[in-house]
Amino acid sequence: AVFIQQTMKTAKEDMELITRQKASEKLKIMKKLNAVFKKIDRSGRGAVSWDEFQHHLAGKKMQTLLSALDVDATDVSSIFHLMDDGDGMLTAEEFASGVLSIKGFAKAVDLLAAMSNLRRIERKVDIVLNGIPYPQRSDLPNCQVRSNDRDGESLDPDEIQLVL
Repeated sequence: AVFIQQTMKTAKEDMELITRQKASEKLKIMKKLNAVFKKIDRSGRGAVSWDEFQHHLAGKKMQTLLSALDVDATDVSSIFHLMDDGDGMLTAEEFASGVLSIKGFAKAVDLLAAMSNLRRIERKVDIVLNGIPYPQRSDLPNCQVRSNDRDGESLDPDEIQLVL
């Protein structure tokens, strides 16, 4: 019984140590990412445009840093647009949280979140399609869907336009 108690105590201490180490590692990475962002944001306005971001991300120094963080920076456009919240600018917070979220391999929970978002979009497209008379649906494989998200939240049916 004493052996089991000692083993359980040691396991708990090990978990606490691992948790502290992970938190410390995340803090170090955040500090590095903030320093990197400050180098990118030469204007000091707290946000960078696509042009500023692309210029620095393509540099050897940035490629090396991202590689050290297990981030593949070969597709610069995707990284910026995935991290951007839609305003065309990237803040230090968006940069850091984005890099941390794409760091390493995708997690199952990330894939589930993406699939959930896709299902919501599909339901909204279905709502729009249900409002189109049946004979016109034959033209839909050749149409484009445009969205005009005015409120920055989920798309409402009146914010979706089909262009035939």
